[in-house]
Amino acid sequence: MPGALAPLFPGGVLSRGSVVQVAGSTSLVLALAAAASREGAWCALAALPHVGWRAAAGAGLDLDRVAAVPAPGPDAVSVVGALVDGFDVLVVGRSPALTDRDRRLVAARIRTRGAVLLSTHPWPGAHVVLQATRPAWQGLGQGWGRLVEQELTVRAAGRAGAARPGEVRVRVGPEGVRPPAGEPLGPARPVGAGSVGAGGPLDVPLLRAV
Repeated sequence: MPGALAPLFPGGVLSRGSVVQVAGSTSLVLALAAAASREGAWCALAALPHVGWRAAAGAGLDLDRVAAVPAPGPDAVSVVGALVDGFDVLVVGRSPALTDRDRRLVAARIRTRGAVLLSTHPWPGAHVVLQATRPAWQGLGQGWGRLVEQELTVRAAGRAGAARPGEVRVRVGPEGVRPPAGEPLGPARPVGAGSVGAGGPLDVPLLRAV
């Protein structure tokens, strides 16, 4: 587990047998898979035809231990089932061929196998739901530069004991997932902290001249 996200998870780890739904940032999904990959896990990606492999490798995903099925199509149930049986971490993108019943059966196999499933789209019964919001890119100057890393607010919710409800602010880039510059790693803030009614400033995006 990237240290910056650890406050959102009991024990600071991805629990075997769990399903984690991640919305709003493919980079965040890859970072979670990469953290497991660095510990020796074998990973599979299904229904993610537009993954940037250079970015995935830059996030720390060991491509020598990765299998990809970009478009499983109508056979998605069989494909995902086979991947569950052979890999430690399975990342699944948008796949209309998977019904809610199929997803529940896959989740049951994940629990039996002790694997981890990361989904970029809603997954019934997910143990943890992460929502990336308020993205801001770093690296661009006044008409020059390049996108280097992204700053996100990540909110967590989940079933009892599976997640610590709250939010953290993180940066996602070539150095992986880390706290924003100048901020120490700390506990997750309660959702809504810093907003009107929570005793803090207005929690809305500001306009910036470009």
